[in-house]
Amino acid sequence: MVATLPLIDRFIRTGGWAASVMSAFLTLCERAKAHYPGEIFADQVLVIIGKGSDNLKGWHGTFIPARIAELVQHFAHRDAPMTLALAQKFLRILDMLVDMGDRRSADIQLGEAFREVRMPSAP
Repeated sequence: MVATLPLIDRFIRTGGWAASVMSAFLTLCERAKAHYPGEIFADQVLVIIGKGSDNLKGWHGTFIPARIAELVQHFAHRDAPMTLALAQKFLRILDMLVDMGDRRSADIQLGEAFREVRMPSAP
């Protein structure tokens, strides 16, 4: 797995906006969730969804946001206690998913794993 991470990383950061690419990536992460690095997952997803929902129109009507939220929840529990930086990355992902209309993400944000995490205030 470690040898393929750079290839996966480059592929998902470049084409992750496409529903077919993201779906295959999420399947990989779901199957390897015991070993896939949560920090790398967070960085990869932030790059993709951070570009704005206009790029993600192909995700409409799919389960991609729910699958991402499920993986965030899994990694948050698996890697507990999380570093503050990782928790904040996961919260940013969940915020973006909520903005996309994913209700599960809102529930996860209120869960125990993120209850004490605060985002830095904007300057």
